[in-house]
Amino acid sequence: AVTATFLPTIIGYKPEQTTAFYRSLEEQVKALPGVVDVGYASSLPLSFDIDIENVTTPAKASEPKDQWPQIDTNDAGPGYFTAMRIPILRGRPFKGQDIATAPPVAIVNQTLAERFWPGENPIGKHLLIEDNKKEYVVVGVAANGKYRTLGEPARPFVYRCILQQNGSNRLIVGRTAGKPIGQMTQVRRIRSQVGRKN
Repeated sequence: AVTATFLPTIIGYKPEQTTAFYRSLEEQVKALPGVVDVGYASSLPLSFDIDIENVTTPAKASEPKDQWPQIDTNDAGPGYFTAMRIPILRGRPFKGQDIATAPPVAIVNQTLAERFWPGENPIGKHLLIEDNKKEYVVVGVAANGKYRTLGEPARPFVYRCILQQNGSNRLIVGRTAGKPIGQMTQVRRIRSQVGRKN
């Protein structure tokens, strides 16, 4: 896989410029020979960039927020799960239609689904995430993964759709059919060209 981080806010990009930047970047990276999947995220597993949020269900929203479970989260795009080879076990992955004006959606992992809704179908259930002050509809259940360390026990995890978040700095993940060295060079070239266009 090829990964690269982009920080358009550093060069003064406005929200509409940032949206156009990522759209063009994704289209061009997808067109590279050997690239089979492309997705975005705010961070990668096993990195030091861990986002922890207080998360609960509407049924327990009256509890003090400092007592809500603290859950690791990540913002991910529509192609992230295929690019990272993370199976969606129930429901669906994020789609291009999950934009800022659409209802907020989330994907939870198996451990969180079993913790919050034991014995129930989590698809269509709702989550509250304190820092966002939003209510999210669960649209998918992803397989468990390793998020902080390879030796960690199974832990709950929530993915939010990156297209619905305000953050503009993203990390692109490109899954290649062969060795990714050549594609990495091409991604850098495309990044510089797209930046000049916008």
